[in-house]
Amino acid sequence: MATESDILSQFDADEAAYWSMREELLKEFKGKWVAVHNRKVVASGNNQSEVIKSAYEVLGKSPFYLNCVGEEDKVGKRVYRCLAALIIQLLHRSHG
Repeated sequence: MATESDILSQFDADEAAYWSMREELLKEFKGKWVAVHNRKVVASGNNQSEVIKSAYEVLGKSPFYLNCVGEEDKVGKRVYRCLAALIIQLLHRSHG
Protein backbone atom coordinates (compact mmCIF):
# COMPACT_ATOMS: atom_id res chain seq x y z
CA MET A 1 0.00 0.00 0.00
CA ALA A 2 1.33 3.44 -0.90
CA THR A 3 2.16 5.81 1.91
CA GLU A 4 0.91 9.38 2.22
CA SER A 5 4.38 10.51 1.20
CA ASP A 6 4.26 8.30 -1.92
CA ILE A 7 0.89 9.70 -2.93
CA LEU A 8 1.97 13.32 -2.44
CA SER A 9 5.20 12.65 -4.34
CA GLN A 10 3.20 11.20 -7.25
CA PHE A 11 0.90 14.22 -7.22
CA ASP A 12 3.89 16.60 -7.23
CA ALA A 13 5.46 14.68 -10.13
CA ASP A 14 2.18 14.85 -12.07
CA GLU A 15 1.89 18.59 -11.41
CA ALA A 16 5.46 19.14 -12.63
CA ALA A 17 4.70 17.02 -15.70
CA TYR A 18 1.62 19.15 -16.46
CA TRP A 19 3.67 22.34 -16.43
CA SER A 20 6.47 20.81 -18.52
CA MET A 21 3.87 19.58 -21.05
CA ARG A 22 1.78 22.77 -21.01
CA GLU A 23 2.88 24.16 -24.39
CA GLU A 24 1.93 20.89 -26.09
CA LEU A 25 -1.28 20.65 -24.08
CA LEU A 26 -2.28 24.12 -25.26
CA LYS A 27 -2.21 22.91 -28.87
CA GLU A 28 -4.66 20.06 -28.28
CA PHE A 29 -6.53 20.79 -25.06
CA LYS A 30 -6.79 24.59 -24.70
CA GLY A 31 -9.83 25.43 -22.59
CA LYS A 32 -10.36 21.81 -21.56
CA TRP A 33 -9.85 20.09 -18.25
CA VAL A 34 -7.11 17.47 -18.26
CA ALA A 35 -6.03 14.85 -15.75
CA VAL A 36 -2.30 14.07 -15.92
CA HIS A 37 -0.67 10.94 -14.51
CA ASN A 38 2.83 9.62 -15.27
CA ARG A 39 3.39 12.31 -17.92
CA LYS A 40 0.25 11.31 -19.84
CA VAL A 41 -3.19 12.83 -20.22
CA VAL A 42 -5.48 10.12 -18.84
CA ALA A 43 -8.75 12.06 -19.20
CA SER A 44 -9.91 15.32 -20.76
CA GLY A 45 -13.10 17.23 -21.41
CA ASN A 46 -15.15 20.36 -20.87
CA ASN A 47 -16.60 19.35 -17.50
CA GLN A 48 -14.32 19.17 -14.46
CA SER A 49 -16.45 16.58 -12.64
CA GLU A 50 -16.64 14.29 -15.67
CA VAL A 51 -12.87 14.46 -16.15
CA ILE A 52 -12.33 13.53 -12.50
CA LYS A 53 -14.77 10.62 -12.85
CA SER A 54 -13.09 9.43 -16.05
CA ALA A 55 -9.63 9.68 -14.51
CA TYR A 56 -10.69 7.57 -11.52
CA GLU A 57 -12.22 5.00 -13.89
CA VAL A 58 -8.86 4.75 -15.67
CA LEU A 59 -6.56 4.99 -12.65
CA GLY A 60 -8.51 3.57 -9.76
CA LYS A 61 -7.05 4.90 -6.51
CA SER A 62 -3.97 6.55 -8.04
CA PRO A 63 -3.60 10.31 -7.56
CA PHE A 64 -3.40 12.64 -10.55
CA TYR A 65 -3.08 16.34 -11.33
CA LEU A 66 -6.06 18.22 -12.74
CA ASN A 67 -6.22 21.66 -14.32
CA CYS A 68 -7.94 23.60 -17.09
CA VAL A 69 -5.38 24.12 -19.86
CA GLY A 70 -4.73 27.78 -20.57
CA GLU A 71 -7.26 28.85 -17.94
CA GLU A 72 -5.07 28.39 -14.88
CA ASP A 73 -5.35 32.06 -13.89
CA LYS A 74 -9.12 32.08 -14.34
CA VAL A 75 -9.57 29.15 -12.01
CA GLY A 76 -7.67 31.08 -9.36
CA LYS A 77 -4.42 29.13 -9.68
CA ARG A 78 -6.04 26.53 -7.46
CA VAL A 79 -4.30 23.22 -7.41
CA TYR A 80 -6.71 20.34 -7.69
CA ARG A 81 -5.35 17.65 -5.42
CA CYS A 82 -7.32 14.56 -6.17
CA LEU A 83 -6.77 13.02 -2.80
CA ALA A 84 -9.59 10.49 -2.72
CA ALA A 85 -6.94 7.79 -3.04
CA LEU A 86 -5.12 9.18 -0.03
CA ILE A 87 -8.31 9.35 2.03
CA ILE A 88 -9.24 5.77 1.12
CA GLN A 89 -5.77 4.53 1.98
CA LEU A 90 -5.68 6.39 5.28
CA LEU A 91 -9.09 4.98 6.19
CA HIS A 92 -7.87 1.47 5.35
CA ARG A 93 -4.78 2.01 7.46
CA SER A 94 -6.78 3.22 10.46
CA HIS A 95 -9.25 0.32 10.22
CA GLY A 96 -6.89 -2.44 9.24
